[in-house]
Amino acid sequence: MESRVGTKPKVSIIIPVYNDSEYLCAALESVKRQTMKEIEVICVDDASEDNSRDIIKEYQEQDPRFKAIFHETNLSASEGRKNGVAASTGKYIMFLDGDDELYPDACQAAYDAIEKYGTDMVHFNSTIVNCANMTEARIQMNVKHIKPYVRKIEADNLISACWKEKKFAFTLWNKIYNGDICRLAFSRIEPGAYPKAQDLYAFFVIAYYSRTYMGIDETLYKYNFGLGITGDDNIDLRKYSTLLTESRIYGALVRFMENKPDNEEYEEILESVHEGLFNECFVRWRDNLSKDLKNEGFELLVGAFGFKTVLRYLSKKFWYNRTEMAKEFVGIPYFNYIKREPGKQMTIAMYYRCIVNGGAQRVVSMLCNRWADMVDEEGKPLYNVVLITDEGSCENEYEISPLVKRRYLPRYEVSISEKYKERMEAWHNLIDENDIDVVVSGMWVAPSNFWDMLCVKGHKSKPAFVIHSHSFCMVPYQFLGDTGQELCYSYQICDGVVVLSECDHKFVSSFAKHSAWICNPLEFSPLKMPTSSYEPNRLLWLGRISEEKNPVDSIIMMKYVVKKVPDAKLYIVGDGNQQIIERMKQLITRLHLGNNVELVGFTLDVQDYYSKSMALICTSKYEGWSLTLGEAMAHGVPVITYDMPWLTFLQDGRGIVTVPQERYDLLAREVISLLKNPNRIVKIGMEGKQQIIEVANYDIESDWKEFFAELNKEKTYGHSGQTQTDILLKYLSLYQYEGRKKRAAAEKKKGAEQERRKFNASQRINNEKIKKLENDNDSLNDVIYHLEHSVSFRVGRMITWFPRMIRDMFVRR
Repeated sequence: MESRVGTKPKVSIIIPVYNDSEYLCAALESVKRQTMKEIEVICVDDASEDNSRDIIKEYQEQDPRFKAIFHETNLSASEGRKNGVAASTGKYIMFLDGDDELYPDACQAAYDAIEKYGTDMVHFNSTIVNCANMTEARIQMNVKHIKPYVRKIEADNLISACWKEKKFAFTLWNKIYNGDICRLAFSRIEPGAYPKAQDLYAFFVIAYYSRTYMGIDETLYKYNFGLGITGDDNIDLRKYSTLLTESRIYGALVRFMENKPDNEEYEEILESVHEGLFNECFVRWRDNLSKDLKNEGFELLVGAFGFKTVLRYLSKKFWYNRTEMAKEFVGIPYFNYIKREPGKQMTIAMYYRCIVNGGAQRVVSMLCNRWADMVDEEGKPLYNVVLITDEGSCENEYEISPLVKRRYLPRYEVSISEKYKERMEAWHNLIDENDIDVVVSGMWVAPSNFWDMLCVKGHKSKPAFVIHSHSFCMVPYQFLGDTGQELCYSYQICDGVVVLSECDHKFVSSFAKHSAWICNPLEFSPLKMPTSSYEPNRLLWLGRISEEKNPVDSIIMMKYVVKKVPDAKLYIVGDGNQQIIERMKQLITRLHLGNNVELVGFTLDVQDYYSKSMALICTSKYEGWSLTLGEAMAHGVPVITYDMPWLTFLQDGRGIVTVPQERYDLLAREVISLLKNPNRIVKIGMEGKQQIIEVANYDIESDWKEFFAELNKEKTYGHSGQTQTDILLKYLSLYQYEGRKKRAAAEKKKGAEQERRKFNASQRINNEKIKKLENDNDSLNDVIYHLEHSVSFRVGRMITWFPRMIRDMFVRR
């Protein structure tokens, strides 16, 4: 059993051991029974607390090929392997974990292969034993991960082949290595505790010094998957903390590469290593920690990687899966707002992408101006106000008070996935530089809203994040994707939601612990607005040109109107989607309405249009407040609109005539009726003016002041105080999302089953074709056999013998 004295071992096997007594005998026995005898076995016990040390000593006494190193304190498997490799003398080195096994011919087969191919390492196959009832999907994922690349690779080093080209994985124990390279690599590994991902660290350094690789099909290693932390589906905070030590590996690799001449070539690879380490730690947080440990676990995750790194990788990986992410972060106190000290002058930041050409943009500018003008009892400003947009100031912006600071972010449309990093940095810089306490975001349905919320609330000062919903709360449910459900979870994470109607408030209060219904401000006094002169048959459509405002319907309406009122004229004021505008132009020409419809474009001087119109036409599919309706009513102009029953203006009803959505024919009928009845126009117009006067007298500043003050009061969220309606609204919204997910999963499964059947059918047809070809080939061989053995064939061969002999002579020459 013992190799000859003084003979250098062919293979050194390094076995780090820590509390492996339950499995250690099987591991050591598998080494002892190797068909190759010229081996040394170096067991490094890392201060085990069980009887692992006794087992090692027992094998050491029985077999002189076994050597032992005993750590007096726990230093991690990384230090164990480092010490074991330093003590090794073999021409080649292999690794075995204390809970795994080698097949009897592993050393001989691995040795023969690396000798045959002359490479710096040989990668062999492994058997995965499911020791913890893992899912088949997880087992197969690991089978794929450890599979060798059965070809030879020659390169300056093997880092790119592993991490960039992904031809094979960094698993340390399923390979045999050139001993000298391995010893050099481990001498460059930093001393210290690396409880997790030490395989990755060691293999990265080995790969850097290695030039050649070969993969073989032979199965030489038995991997008992699930015996350690790697396979545990339920982990506690102690195990999770151990897992998070993976984060140290990135720093160690950066330090290893920093003085190398080709260091810059590997920055992208190091980044991908870092991201991979984070993803593993995050997935274990998401999938393997119980609910009661989630918050403390997230604190540990942030502590290990840093919040900016966490958000950067999450936004990259889960940008298009925000709903599931939002669901995970509900109830995580890490994102809780930190109350400000009493008496602190609060800094309120309003964010919207721009302040030009749109009702929401106009409201943003007005709110900032109103907040900046608010003062306390001593006449001191209540708030510092910062307006944040995605763009620099541009032409035709709505007016901003000089008391309002302007700041900018990278545009939300391009800050997607891995590009969100720059926007995150900009947000944090803005919060630091302006001491922002509250962010009010009007971009409530933008894909960036969820990530902006986490970004703001994850800042070290923990500002509040308020969602300002400026449209009907049900609108997101018509979008492609899960925006509606995403918002239901975001309402529970954010610090407050402000909506524009009682209807919306009823819905969002089912989710948000702090919500309010606050009307939009009016930048005008209705009493000072001149009543329209009601120029005969003059109509107005005003707003942003977009799909939801449906301006095309107003042109189709005019086709009906001009039949009864030939000189009726519609002025369409606004700009926006150029494709829609082009479609509108073509429609005007096709319907011969050139004299009846005029596309005015964008203008800030809208008063001239209100003050002459007989009616405002509204064809929107949805609105949240619609300042244009208020402006029209302030001029005494009747509103004829598609029905939007949630709107406060429409629920009051004064000054407004409604028709069902998409019924431009009924819209035309009401327009014709009004145009032919001037007295009715005046009556409806004056009723509308009265409604808007009452709205103008509403003290929205007090509502906002109370809302901001409420942020600093303790509020809990739960079932107490929720009505039956609240409960129904909440669970109808969330359960239908779960139903959609199940349906999608069922459809996916059905599609996969159909593909499987198609594949099987195709395989069956191919097998039948192959069988037919084989039969045809057999028949052909029979014909050839009988032909070759026939009398005529033999006579023919004799006749052609001499010419064939002459031909072969010339060919040989």
